[in-house]
Amino acid sequence: FFFLVGAMFLRFLALYIFVYLVNGSFISSSRIENCVLDGSSSVEEASLMCEQKMVVTLVVSNAQEQTETVEAIVEEAIDSQGQTRRLESPMRIRLRKSESLVIYPINYVQRVNNKPSEEIVHSNLFTCEDDSGSQRPTCGWYTDELGYVVPHSQGYCCSCSLSQIIGISNEGSRGQLNCDLFGSNSASAHCLRFDELWYDAFNVGFSQTSYSIWVEAEINKYVQEQTQTTVESLTISPEKLTQITSDGELIAKLIGDFSPFEQHPVLAQKYMMIPSQPRNHPRVQEGIQNWMLVDKSDVELDGTVCNKIGISFEGFRNEYGACENVPGSCLRNQLDDLFHSDIAAASLGNTGDYLLGNFGEFEILEDEEH
Repeated sequence: FFFLVGAMFLRFLALYIFVYLVNGSFISSSRIENCVLDGSSSVEEASLMCEQKMVVTLVVSNAQEQTETVEAIVEEAIDSQGQTRRLESPMRIRLRKSESLVIYPINYVQRVNNKPSEEIVHSNLFTCEDDSGSQRPTCGWYTDELGYVVPHSQGYCCSCSLSQIIGISNEGSRGQLNCDLFGSNSASAHCLRFDELWYDAFNVGFSQTSYSIWVEAEINKYVQEQTQTTVESLTISPEKLTQITSDGELIAKLIGDFSPFEQHPVLAQKYMMIPSQPRNHPRVQEGIQNWMLVDKSDVELDGTVCNKIGISFEGFRNEYGACENVPGSCLRNQLDDLFHSDIAAASLGNTGDYLLGNFGEFEILEDEEH
């Protein structure tokens, strides 16, 4: 971290403070250098208008779960000739680092249902309707917000085969049909119904480490043979690399992090699932404790694959061998199933696989720029 403090001793000497984020805290060195303002100077350096600058190197601990404070008193520095020069008045520098946070940005993708289910409506061979041109299919039609019919929302019909009707086959049927020749339940309509609870799916970005470092410099100035003490302060962070006070007395610039590398969980292969609608649903109102992280391989957002989160009318209607399968054969492994799986694990004192709390302690940070 690179802090620039300007305008001490009647703008004769500027102060640069280097802060390294490692383990421990101490003053490593302080030296005096000439100010060189040329085409290679940064905007911050050019604003100091100094003849000389004092460079102070500090180290502050990278405490992940707590704050760290460093206070240093600078009394002398080594000049370019290797000579030690004492300051007429010591300078006090205070640094304070916040707790480190690991931030995962998320971006909205689409809405998915909590627990799609299958409704079975019994009918007969002559009255079950599932044609795409039917005005009144047995399952009915879903319509969108503009009133247009949603394709494939009419479900599909299953009926007794001829061999079942004449009694030479005892094969079962999806709707547990009565395959008597004159039976009233010789066909069934299979309809996809959505649960009232919906989740919003979000992509999870790569992690970013975030923290703040507050720098405060107590500077003595000599004005008309009198000492005046001023305190200048700024806050910098990985998101705000450079800060400067309005009077230009203190400039702070973050240049790096030299703490040992620490691997954080990579969540880019998961979706963040957040309960969103209806807002009065208990799982929505309880907030972040009900958020889940789900592998992307368990989700199919186009809805065409059975037993994946995001199943649609099209995927349900086009299930392979649907009428020979059991009810619900296309609707396994949904969000509600994963949620209750984690609840059951927690009741036995075990760690679940999906609820956000199983991955660490999280809180919500609003993006102030959007």
